[in-house]
Amino acid sequence: MDAWRSLGACAARRTARRRAGDGARDRFRADPRPPGAGVLLLRDLRELHLLSATASINRVTLGQGAQAAKDAELLAVVSECHAQTLRGMKWTVTRLKTAAPQVLTA
Repeated sequence: MDAWRSLGACAARRTARRRAGDGARDRFRADPRPPGAGVLLLRDLRELHLLSATASINRVTLGQGAQAAKDAELLAVVSECHAQTLRGMKWTVTRLKTAAPQVLTA
């Protein structure tokens, strides 16, 4: 019974802390200004990278199907497109690595 009481007290304290809010977290929520162009750039690059990663996985899946079906023409197209997708992903990572320090420390 004491363990249950202790667990309940712990949960109540955690809930109270969560409701009180973390100062660092609240500082970002309380800022009414719209995000700057740099933050929007980072968001867009991130979204572009995620879209490229999704396309990459889809092309891998399609390539596996083409191999299983022994469809050489489809496999050639998928291979060419997949290489382009991987280049795009590398580009977005490079741009994120370049822009993030400048935006986040400005």
